[in-house]
Amino acid sequence: MFREEVRNATLYDEFHLEGLDSGYYPHHYALQQLPDDSRWFDDTRTPETETRADVYAEAFARAVERAEREGWETYGDYNVVALDHPFPVGFLDYPELATDGGPFTVSNFRVTSDAGSSWRMVVAGDESYGVIPGGQSGNPYSPHYDDQLDDWANGRYHAIPTEASGPVVIRFVGGEDE
Repeated sequence: MFREEVRNATLYDEFHLEGLDSGYYPHHYALQQLPDDSRWFDDTRTPETETRADVYAEAFARAVERAEREGWETYGDYNVVALDHPFPVGFLDYPELATDGGPFTVSNFRVTSDAGSSWRMVVAGDESYGVIPGGQSGNPYSPHYDDQLDDWANGRYHAIPTEASGPVVIRFVGGEDE
């Protein structure tokens, strides 16, 4: 929330006057590279000349006010993922979950756009671990439809075998086994 408020406090006055919304704002990284007294930090709507310190103080106050107004006590109250099925049938959707992470973390998730990493995998030598949001089955009546969802939301992984334990059989619909 603080980063969002910094971007808004820094860029709203210039961009809004040109009819551009926050989708046109530069990345957070660009703002971090500006000098403390950059003209971008000055709010053109006030007679004072604001600096980075002024913008950060205002942004922090706004983020705190927003969290209090919304009743958010933890990061997970704000950072909620809603994994909705592509078919607009409610029973196929997963429940909303509080998640860790953000756009700049391994548990990549952007609450403002419901975007982030889905399949997560870690490989170290001959060991590998992974987790998917949901489950291994696409059948909503299967116990494996959502059996990895909590693990995915909480950053827990499952061991993935790296060697076949027997013959691999690939079945093609209407075809022969190979």
